[in-house]
Amino acid sequence: KMTALVALNLSGNRIVDFPEHMSSLRNLTTLDIRRNEFKMIPDCIENYTALKILQAGHNKIKTISSVLGECKMLEQLWMQDNLLTSVHPLVGQLNRLSTLNLGNNMISSVPAHIGSCAALTALALYGNGLARVPPALKKLKYLKRLQLDHNTIVDVPEALMFMHHLGTLTFNDNQVSEMDGSVCKALALTSLLFHNNKLEKLPDEIRLLSNLTELRLDGNKLAEITPEISALHSLRLLVLSGNKLKELPGSIKGLTSLTKLSIDANSLKTLPDEFGELYNLERLWADGNILQQLPESFGELSALTELHLDKNHLHFLCDSFPKLTQLLELFLHENSFGHVQLGEMGEVLGGPYGVPACICGLPKLKALSLAHNDLDGSMLPESLTMLTNLTELWLQENNFEELPQQVCNLPKLRYCLMDADMNAIGPTSAFFGQGAFPDEGENKLANATRSARSKLQARKGMLGKLLGQK
Repeated sequence: KMTALVALNLSGNRIVDFPEHMSSLRNLTTLDIRRNEFKMIPDCIENYTALKILQAGHNKIKTISSVLGECKMLEQLWMQDNLLTSVHPLVGQLNRLSTLNLGNNMISSVPAHIGSCAALTALALYGNGLARVPPALKKLKYLKRLQLDHNTIVDVPEALMFMHHLGTLTFNDNQVSEMDGSVCKALALTSLLFHNNKLEKLPDEIRLLSNLTELRLDGNKLAEITPEISALHSLRLLVLSGNKLKELPGSIKGLTSLTKLSIDANSLKTLPDEFGELYNLERLWADGNILQQLPESFGELSALTELHLDKNHLHFLCDSFPKLTQLLELFLHENSFGHVQLGEMGEVLGGPYGVPACICGLPKLKALSLAHNDLDGSMLPESLTMLTNLTELWLQENNFEELPQQVCNLPKLRYCLMDADMNAIGPTSAFFGQGAFPDEGENKLANATRSARSKLQARKGMLGKLLGQK
């Protein structure tokens, strides 16, 4: 009866146990029982001596029982999102096991016998109650991926230094305050995810991780970045959001492969003069700092397509800004455009300064946000009409009494937000017969603009942190 069956998928039902006649599936190699009501691994599985893959996630299983000890051919065991509190020692005898997922269970300590699974290349222990990782895991010399997220681990496990093939380490949402040399001796690492810990500094030995392409350190307590980070020449993604950084080292210019950089939600007053030497940077999130001006080298970021400078203290940009000829999206909302410039003692240094004319030399710009500044119609440069590819413009929460004619003459403008109530488009909407909406008329413009408001706000949320994507 079904003795020739090699793959069986029963996922997404309400099955509690297997009937007796299921014991004869001796040629079964793949079994998927995810998302059912199992409280234990069915006993009949011990007869599935050819089984290579067992998917048993999202059930109510409390223990990995001894029945799996007979599945000597097992290569993948997926037990995530159950109620596991223990793992039977016989699992350590599964010599072919390459993937073991125990994520999102209730395992308070890692069984040392997992270290006997010498063939393991992927081990997931995220979302348990782990406070430490046993030294026995150092035996997993062929491990390529280790997931330890969402635990309460305080110290980086020393076992990492013995994992010479480890390519991905995810250590997010733990309690680590110091990244010691153990991590930096895992020289094969390409992805290191360490966000939402308590790191206060990075070790200089991080320079040894020359194969890193992804480094996520957001949500820590970093007050500075070691200059040794410049040795990470393969790094393409660096996330430093939500730390306590007041400056970046000039040596950051050494990150010559960097394409995505997130430094938002820090306390940066300036960017280093060498910042413009990140020639391959395509997307930059620098919002939520206290930047007042950009270094003149900024215009050398010739590959930049997306730039978030919102929620800063910017009065100016830089003279070289028009050299950002590939820029498609520019977010400058919640800055100091239109405000007077004040010194540290509150004295007036100049201004008020309007929108810098340098943004008008960006030939490919499609989306521009100037919302939540202190602008009026006189503070938009006449050269704004040079933005011939602009399709989205956000001007809400400023001091406009009518829609400026510079805006009306933007030939490809499709969506324009003036304020939350959309009432500011009325007095001058007739201008759109000449410019942005030559064939659609006043009512079409008003309706399109109103319906666009929620769309654009949702789109900003989507664009905001795409680093993975974002």
